Amino acid sequence: MFLLTLYIILSILISRLILKSNIFNIASFSLISYWATYPLERLSIGDLYQTIDGIKERGIYLYSIFGFSFLLGVFIITKINPPKVNVFASLNSKNNLFFISIFLGLLGLFCFSYTYDFDIPNYLDFNFGTDYDGVVKLSRAERLSLLSKAKNALPYSIFFIPSITTLLIAIKKFGLRNLNNLFLSFIIFLINIPILFSYIIEGDRTSLIKFACVVFFTLLLTQNSVNESNKNSYLIENFRLNKKILINRIKIFFILLSLFCFLIFIGMGRGNGWRHTSRIFLNLSKQIETKMLPTSEFRSVNYTIDFALARDYLNTKKTEKMFTWDKMIFYPLPTYVYKGIFKEKKPPNIGDAIGLETKNYVYGPQDNRKLGYGLSPIAEGWINSKYLGIAFIGLIYGFSIGLLQNFYNKISLDKISLLDIYFLNTLAIVPLIMRAGSAGIYNWIFSTSFVMLLPILLVTIFQRKTQLSNQRKIQNK
Repeated sequence: MFLLTLYIILSILISRLILKSNIFNIASFSLISYWATYPLERLSIGDLYQTIDGIKERGIYLYSIFGFSFLLGVFIITKINPPKVNVFASLNSKNNLFFISIFLGLLGLFCFSYTYDFDIPNYLDFNFGTDYDGVVKLSRAERLSLLSKAKNALPYSIFFIPSITTLLIAIKKFGLRNLNNLFLSFIIFLINIPILFSYIIEGDRTSLIKFACVVFFTLLLTQNSVNESNKNSYLIENFRLNKKILINRIKIFFILLSLFCFLIFIGMGRGNGWRHTSRIFLNLSKQIETKMLPTSEFRSVNYTIDFALARDYLNTKKTEKMFTWDKMIFYPLPTYVYKGIFKEKKPPNIGDAIGLETKNYVYGPQDNRKLGYGLSPIAEGWINSKYLGIAFIGLIYGFSIGLLQNFYNKISLDKISLLDIYFLNTLAIVPLIMRAGSAGIYNWIFSTSFVMLLPILLVTIFQRKTQLSNQRKIQNK
């Protein structure tokens, strides 16, 4: 408890060094949430939970290594204050922004439809089909496993988020009073809504959080950047309470609480394929009666820390190949592309490897069920390089959040560039840093950045042709 309290105090002090620290605050709050809940709950799997004496105490110590390394990384960035770099500033026009948004939206819709063979009944059966006794055919982990191995599975989220980001920038910058702007925005919204709807009915809380985060930070943008406005306000100034700041924070708290309840509802509803919705409230009341948190989010992620420590002692076969840091550069490759290049099956990520080893330990290797967990960076650091790995990943996460905060504070709608959109897309992972693992984060940043290159290339070609055409007209005169 002392180490967590010390972390919170240092976190508050560092946040006051930043002109506007909302990104850092969200990331730090995420870390605090998982840290605070770590000693409270234990994950039960198949009515079996076995731990080793002292593992929780060691886990808390590992949290402190990660947390203070994270703060050090952010602090270093506040002192360096790297300058903003503009790339492809000509992007900053209404036609370019709307074109990129609709282009990426169409690609996302195609990938989503192709993944399910352009067959809505097939999609519904895959996600909500039941056996004769009414039991859901496949768990979410099993469905994701099948999709990752399918040759027709395409990653539609990496198109959806950049499309939404670019659309919101265009709306914020040029408004909706113009009939053309309103019409284009409506069309892009219709193109993207099937994917957003799929997130809800599939209970994909991770994607919903990414979507909400990008919307939140993009809508906060103004014509002038935070650094240009150079305004900073604190809750307590000169020993007085700033009522305006207090009211604003209370509003934000209730918005976050509503979103948290919404995610709990989705998480419980997807467990039975949205059938027997009355059980959602029954399960919730049972968890409250047993003094458990009303979501397995923290239990499932923190379990990966316990298992990372315990796997050295358990009598179970360890996964020989997985995506540790030495192989991470190849992580974005689709399964069938990886197999074609390396002539071997694509290794699982560390979270899936922990799920496989847990399944083998609890149910035996002969059991075919699929278990999956959100990967704590602490577990990832430990499996890669023990204590040094945890300190290293904490420092890298701190650097990354510090850079995102630094560059976000320099974004203005008047001077939007390609790198600004890259940073906004990357902000989707900020609330998820404690449960995604560095390979998943790297995959998201690389993929969302890469897919924007095609529409940018088309815009560049069109602009050059227009320039050449204008030059010829001038010469002919």
